[in-house]
Amino acid sequence: MLDPRAALRRARRLLVVPPAAGCDELGPALVRLRIAMPQAMVVLLAEARAAGRVAVFVDQVLPAAALTRFDATGLPALVDRLAAARLDAALVFTAADETAFEVAYLAYLAGIPVRAGFADEFGGGVLAPAVPPPPARVIGPGRHLSLLDALDLSAPLAPAGAKARPSCDDSAS
Repeated sequence: MLDPRAALRRARRLLVVPPAAGCDELGPALVRLRIAMPQAMVVLLAEARAAGRVAVFVDQVLPAAALTRFDATGLPALVDRLAAARLDAALVFTAADETAFEVAYLAYLAGIPVRAGFADEFGGGVLAPAVPPPPARVIGPGRHLSLLDALDLSAPLAPAGAKARPSCDDSAS
């Protein structure tokens, strides 16, 4: 069986699911994700209004009204839209008091082969890979970056080989 972490790093069409509280804290993680995976088409599962400032870091915003309002009758249509998008992988970002299993299960039903998120309990193969959550004191953007770190997707902000900016100290001349 193929390593899900390796498959995630090779994904061409990547679904990003924000925590229930919204997208505002995802900016740093999306910047790092863009640097680590420049070839990937990033699809954000959120209402356009909720995407707000982070929409500039994604290629597409896929509306998720059924998910954000938990409209059970709308969930099959959401699964159909996810399946039609032919996504390679899903990254499920959560707050400390949330579970990634619900959204990962929708991604599973949509045929998305790699579904990554935090889990400290067993959930079968719904999350593949399931990542142990960070300590409880790690919250907000730091929590989201720690998911990328655990998946080896946290590229440095400066490109490899970039030189530090020279000092403006004139005393050396």
